[in-house]
Amino acid sequence: MSTLRRPAVHFSRAWKLLLYGVLLLSFTTGVAWFALDRWGGTTDEFDIIRKHPLQPVLLKIHGASAMVVLMGFGYILATHVHAAWRTRRQRGSGLPLIAVFVLLAATSWCLYYLGDETWRARIAWVHIGAGLSLPLVLGAHIVLGHRSRR
Repeated sequence: MSTLRRPAVHFSRAWKLLLYGVLLLSFTTGVAWFALDRWGGTTDEFDIIRKHPLQPVLLKIHGASAMVVLMGFGYILATHVHAAWRTRRQRGSGLPLIAVFVLLAATSWCLYYLGDETWRARIAWVHIGAGLSLPLVLGAHIVLGHRSRR
């Protein structure tokens, strides 16, 4: 007879390295794409703005790494969040972290599928703000989690 094992609240070192690596890849490609979009374009002799040639590549890497992040997020919801919720620890930093991930997923879907350029521009700023806040919210959750274990 097999026994059900309770999901762990803590992650292995390998899992952390994988997750943080993919998050870092997604973050850096997003920031690089944003920087090139704002300051890396050129204008031709007709004043038509030309995008930087690295932007499509960065966006593809950003999207692919974000898909892996979403798979990891699903795993985290099913294991880490599920187990940690019962301990009542870290809800104050965990819920905002979940909210940022959900906001990033929702806004990325809108950026990909929404055709209205006015709404798309507004949603892009929400996505950028959420993306830039992610390291702060994640860092706070990690630091507070280490402190609460002591």
